[in-house]
Amino acid sequence: LCEACGSISSRLQDARASTEVLLAQTARLRSEATLNEQRSNLATAFTKTFGLTPEQEAVLNAPADGEMQVEPLLEALWRVQEAHERAQSLLDGPHQALALQVIATMAAHEERAYASLYRWVHAQCSQLQTVTAAGCSFVAAGCYCGCC
Repeated sequence: LCEACGSISSRLQDARASTEVLLAQTARLRSEATLNEQRSNLATAFTKTFGLTPEQEAVLNAPADGEMQVEPLLEALWRVQEAHERAQSLLDGPHQALALQVIATMAAHEERAYASLYRWVHAQCSQLQTVTAAGCSFVAAGCYCGCC
């Protein structure tokens, strides 16, 4: 009986030790999970503040010879400028390297946006010149109805 009690006591102590190890591991994992969740929330907030949506990225990276809508381009350009301005505020704090990286990225996006906007304006002006030239030929012919 004494041996059985000693054996049970020994197994009980081993179980307690194992349980304490498991509880410590559980507490550590919960702490890590909380920290990872905070990091995830921080990354999400950073992306919302300094990033572009996939649609805005697509507009800015659209091929030069493709069809372009000016409204999405202007929205993307506004967002780029907004992120650039917000990154300027990071220059005064401990996140200067991050701020410089965001500023450089937004400057590249802004350059592409202005190039696309220039191409769009140029295309619109070319269309206006064609319409104006056609209108002038109607006037020169003495016909104002556009049938000539």
